[in-house]
Amino acid sequence: MAQKSKLKTYSSAQKRKSLLGRVRERISLFFWEYERYRQNHYGTFDSDLLEAADHGYVGAARAMLMKGANINARDKDGNTPLIVAVKEHNVAMCEFLIENGADAFAKNNDGEDALTIASRFSPRKIASLLTERYLERVIGDGSKQFYSNFRECTSGGV
Repeated sequence: MAQKSKLKTYSSAQKRKSLLGRVRERISLFFWEYERYRQNHYGTFDSDLLEAADHGYVGAARAMLMKGANINARDKDGNTPLIVAVKEHNVAMCEFLIENGADAFAKNNDGEDALTIASRFSPRKIASLLTERYLERVIGDGSKQFYSNFRECTSGGV
C-alpha cells in the first residue's frame, strides 16, 4: 500500500492569501528600509531643500517647505538655503526664500551672511533684495521709503 503524504495541502484561496500577505510584508519592509536609507544618506527634507536651492528648483523648494523642511537648515559648511541660492546667483530662489521667512542674517561657518556674499559675487538684484531686507530689520516700517530714496541717491537720481 502506498503511504499518504503527511504534507499539509492548501486550497488556491489560502495560497493566494498567504502570497499576498508575504508580498505586503515585503513591500512595507522595502519602504521602511528605503526611508531609513534616505534619512541616513540624504538627511531629511532639510537637505532636500538645500539641494533644491543649489539647483534653483523653486517648485521643489515649495514642496519641501510644505513637507516641513526648515527654511534655515544648514549644510556641513553652515550655509543656509538662502546663502546657497545667493552663491548660485539665483534671483527667483532668493526672492522665494526671503518671502517665506528665510533668515537673511544667518552666518555660515566662515562668518559670512547672505548680504556679504551677495555684495561680492551676486547680481545687483540679489544684493538690493537683501539690502532691503536688512533695512526693514534695522529701520522698521519706514524702511521701504528710506530704501527707495537711498536707491535714487546711489543711482544718481537725486
